[in-house]
Amino acid sequence: MKRSVLIGCLAACGLALSATTVHAGTNESWNISLTTTGNDVTWTSPTAIDLGFPQYDISYNITKVETQIFGTWGDITSQLDPNTLSGNTIENSLPATLYDNTVNEAGSSATILFQINAAGHGFASITSVSLGFPVTGVRVTGTIDAAAIPEPAMLSMIGLGGLLTLARRNKNTA
Repeated sequence: MKRSVLIGCLAACGLALSATTVHAGTNESWNISLTTTGNDVTWTSPTAIDLGFPQYDISYNITKVETQIFGTWGDITSQLDPNTLSGNTIENSLPATLYDNTVNEAGSSATILFQINAAGHGFASITSVSLGFPVTGVRVTGTIDAAAIPEPAMLSMIGLGGLLTLARRNKNTA
């Protein structure tokens, strides 16, 4: 009797832990689109990654960088270093800067930044914008994906709770 009560309590603890670790904020994906005609512009995600985890698996992808010349947008993404346009990192703390690069095109320049800020929000900006003739605008699109990584002890408790639940279920059916 005591053993089944212990197994039930451990299973309940494991299930409770698993229920608390799978909730909104442990995985976030943000689509970014910024356009400037000369001013600094910023974007902050409406949601945040949960700050209560020891590590974060973060990736970014800059899908397109365009300049506007004489009213027509042209894709200059292929002129940028392809090794810097996407990436993945495991971070132990936030903020995490993912991309911070100055783009130069036809006598114009702008600094593009993708990051997750200290509050866990996705953040992007186009700053230090200097548009020279004939460039009249800069546009950037991309994504940031972030997943919280639970600590190993928590994963072990979740697994143990699941195993104990299965063991108890099997014992009850036998």
